[in-house]
Amino acid sequence: MYGVQITVTGDIRIVEFTNDTALKVMQSVVGGYITGTPISERWWGIIDMVANDEGLLVGLPINPLATLLAGSPIVGDVFVTGVADDEGYTTSVPQEFIDLVADELTDSEIERLSLAS
Repeated sequence: MYGVQITVTGDIRIVEFTNDTALKVMQSVVGGYITGTPISERWWGIIDMVANDEGLLVGLPINPLATLLAGSPIVGDVFVTGVADDEGYTTSVPQEFIDLVADELTDSEIERLSLAS
């Protein structure tokens, strides 16, 4: 499965994970404990986004793209996935979202995604 890391500097990259590694990968991407973040109505029910749970406390900078997706201020790097399935497992980020950020992906990331489909 794949998720999308969005950094505070606007870098976007694809990150692979499995059900067994999802939490560890999310914590690594955001740099600490995770917390679910709000999502704007446009993306509600399509994606989930997590950020560093202590981001405000430790003074992480605003993430402009994540803030746009959320519709409210978000700090630090975030990880975007698909919504959880019926069993509560994190799912792969949907193609609709990948299409949105595709201009920011490297050719090798796009090729890897197409091979996984």
